[in-house]
Amino acid sequence: MKKFKNSMYNIEISKDQEHTLIWNSFNGAIIKLENDIADKIKSNYITPDLKYFNELLESGIILSDDINEYAVVKQKEQEILKQEETRMSLIIAPTLKCNYKCVYCFEANKEKKKIMDYSDADKIISYIKNACLTSKIKTLTITWFGGEPMLCYDIIQYIGDKIKEFSKKHSIDFFSRMISNGSLLTLDKLKILIDKCNLKLIQITIDGMENTYTQKKGTTKEAYNKVINNVVELCDLVKIKIRINADKSNYKELMDVANFLLVEKNLKNKIDIYFAEIKNYNNDNGTDYYTIEEATKAKFDFYETLYNKGLIKKHKISPISFDPLFCGFKSKNNVAIGPNGDIYKCQHFINDVDKIVGYVDSNKQNAEILKEFYDPKNNKLCEKCSLYPVCRYNACPALKNMIKTTNNNCSVYNDLLNSIKFQCEQYIKNDNC
Repeated sequence: MKKFKNSMYNIEISKDQEHTLIWNSFNGAIIKLENDIADKIKSNYITPDLKYFNELLESGIILSDDINEYAVVKQKEQEILKQEETRMSLIIAPTLKCNYKCVYCFEANKEKKKIMDYSDADKIISYIKNACLTSKIKTLTITWFGGEPMLCYDIIQYIGDKIKEFSKKHSIDFFSRMISNGSLLTLDKLKILIDKCNLKLIQITIDGMENTYTQKKGTTKEAYNKVINNVVELCDLVKIKIRINADKSNYKELMDVANFLLVEKNLKNKIDIYFAEIKNYNNDNGTDYYTIEEATKAKFDFYETLYNKGLIKKHKISPISFDPLFCGFKSKNNVAIGPNGDIYKCQHFINDVDKIVGYVDSNKQNAEILKEFYDPKNNKLCEKCSLYPVCRYNACPALKNMIKTTNNNCSVYNDLLNSIKFQCEQYIKNDNC
């Protein structure tokens, strides 16, 4: 007789006197069951005559006893990554220099003397062309990064113009984006970048109102006003996404920023605003960082308040989902390139000599670092973890130093679990289950 089992990725979200709410971290299924049925599943007392048997089997809440679920997850990861083989996403930092001094910058302690020259730019152009032809790329995206990329405006338009011409010749869908503080943008320069680089989007960070902004960004009130004016003036030409980097010290100002931009500056439906918690990449002892659960609740409150004020459309609330591409660098075609033509698998590693995987003018690669992204070694605790499919920490080398694991304990498990329970509860309140 065939045996069935409870999925190792089932999470009990809540339980009252009558029902148990179960969520599956691999396939995202959410199901409310009578307690006696939920108890039978949890105890692996599962037979074909169990109530809802077919529905439970189809949803992945129960499955055949001979299935190795961890192996299924790993196989699914590879299937999804394979679909990305004709896409390439590059982050290019023509300089690490910046006209700001953001207090939370993960590049704060790195040497920033180098500015890309035209010789480096030509090597990068050749690298991109060869990579596109070798991998038969159909879609190419470049994100201009830094430091402050607009300090190298001439280099950016030079590279962009060459790649745009190449892409047109080889029927490659090419566009670019920029992550900038926005202070050096002008209308004329933007028009040229749109033309030469097919620039479609600019992300600009505004972390608070004037006083908080100048304090956190290490800049002047004049710079703040320049950025605000640029957002107002330029948003009709290019999509502008406002990122608010938040921790416990500036959360109260988030709504002030949103109201100022969307209402006072009349930018509703003209720009996007999103909340991004500041992460402790440097693993310091700061006390203002959010836990995973705190960040989840803060984001929910922020978007719900914006919706209730009529400033945004209803924010979709759903539990975190299995997504092997949450980090685009897991795809083999995606890399970050520094000012020297040095190649990394993550922009957070740029200028860290220990994380260089190669150079644009060389075929040599650091296999050990690449393995961290393509085939990260998980300890036994991770392999058996019910939250493995949605854990961003085990799969991201930049975040991995924030985890402390022993044979029986993971420092982020309870925090992540509480965050997911909150997401599920809000999902249910919106009559989705």
